[in-house]
Amino acid sequence: MATEKIQIFLGLTGSFGSGCTTLMEALQKLGFKGFSLSKYVRKEWEKRNPGKSAEQDATRQELQKIGNDLREEYGNNYLAKKAIEEALNEIEGKSSIIFDSIRNVGEVEEFRKKFPEFFLIAVDCPPKRRWERVRPDYEKHGFTEYDFQDDDERDKYEESKDYGQQVQLCVDVADVSINNHIDFPNEEIAVDKLKVKIEEYI
Repeated sequence: MATEKIQIFLGLTGSFGSGCTTLMEALQKLGFKGFSLSKYVRKEWEKRNPGKSAEQDATRQELQKIGNDLREEYGNNYLAKKAIEEALNEIEGKSSIIFDSIRNVGEVEEFRKKFPEFFLIAVDCPPKRRWERVRPDYEKHGFTEYDFQDDDERDKYEESKDYGQQVQLCVDVADVSINNHIDFPNEEIAVDKLKVKIEEYI
């Protein structure tokens, strides 16, 4: 397998609900070690909300704000540096690495500076399809599609803030774009379909 012979560094970017995390699972089946920048955002949320689970209780807007706070305080490359540090401490030998949840061009720049052979993959999916995927999470908080649209707009286009959510800018500088607009009966099938799609690029 190619991923066992050479060391590859990949990053994933895309609007929430597009399927980046599913693609990371597919890449892990190809031998990649996965690390997510959102992990540090969720940890900070839980630090600010003792006794609660970010996975269950945090809203998208709250996580977006914390990501912005961390980049504003520590630099736009802060989350990328945290993920790189963790990855280099954990990988063995020629393990290939995938970094998920890249949302600011400062993060892209940090990965490309650290790994000259770094490749950024953008995952694309229409808003209506993404809304259906994330709808249960929004509705459990009492939110509607309009809240999703507001969060989506903020997620893509906070270019006015250097430390903000800049997913569209990240997509614009990606090396590869993967269309993930088809839904499958279950997560396992979705992972396997994306594995087939991404394997040719690897």
